[in-house]
Amino acid sequence: METDWGGQGGGAYSDFEGFKYGETSLSAIRMRFGHNGLMFDARPPVSLAGDGALIFFNYYEISGKRQVATFVTTVTASVLAELQASHGNEKLGDFIAPYAKLSAVILAEQDYADTIWGAKKPYDSGYGPINWGGEPSGISGQNRLSNVSPDDYSVEDIFTGKTKLPDFKARDAKFNSFRTRIRNALNGGLNFAGEYSVVQIGCGKGCTFVVVASNRTGQPFNFPRGGEDSMYLSLKYQLSSRLFTTQWASYDESNATSNSSSSTKGIGKRSPNATSAHWRRDTRRLTKISIDLRATLAREAKNDVKKFT
Repeated sequence: METDWGGQGGGAYSDFEGFKYGETSLSAIRMRFGHNGLMFDARPPVSLAGDGALIFFNYYEISGKRQVATFVTTVTASVLAELQASHGNEKLGDFIAPYAKLSAVILAEQDYADTIWGAKKPYDSGYGPINWGGEPSGISGQNRLSNVSPDDYSVEDIFTGKTKLPDFKARDAKFNSFRTRIRNALNGGLNFAGEYSVVQIGCGKGCTFVVVASNRTGQPFNFPRGGEDSMYLSLKYQLSSRLFTTQWASYDESNATSNSSSSTKGIGKRSPNATSAHWRRDTRRLTKISIDLRATLAREAKNDVKKFT
């Protein structure tokens, strides 16, 4: 299960008590737990995003559960450039932790994490599992991912107003290539979380991506799973719940075999493995994100006026 922030202003509650997206720093996370967590041998603890941001992954086993929590913190490209200018790359590690802000929280079954990230795990000095409790969103650490129910995230407010269509010439221009599919989905009625229409669009054999559009505002959003990294994507969702369950096929390259003879038998064989994740928004974060989205749209509208007049 993964919940993320989206970047619209700081202060949105995460799924761990006391941690807030955009505010809680890597320094605060280390201080809270008393150590830096563990690492997975097959997954780097730091990566550079396409936009130049620096992303840190800190992993912690959850006490009494076969689950692993990942706290993802990000230093934006602009802040990173300022730190590099002030301290240089060699000493950057001594100053960067307070500027890495929480951007996502991931819960994974330990067996699954060991499979995809590697069972070999170096532990930080003084390491110990963390206690998971008091989740602001109402999800219990005892609730295993396979037992999450749509009823746990029920929606009472079903939108009954007139459907608004996207502004493909301005605000939603990046979705213009798929305008017919998105319009048809919206005109077909809402089917997710009380106000959204979901449309799955093909991008090749076994390849699809997903757009979730609001009937209330007309704004479409990219769903965080899809494309070649999430092949044969299947979706499960309903109008009366905020829970969105996806399943896709991943491939185990270790089954690709070859030998020293001229035979090519077995080369490139792949075994699909079912992978599941849940995408949802809790009540507190939904309220905060709704406010932030309105502010974001207002800013975009001003920019569009300048751009198109």
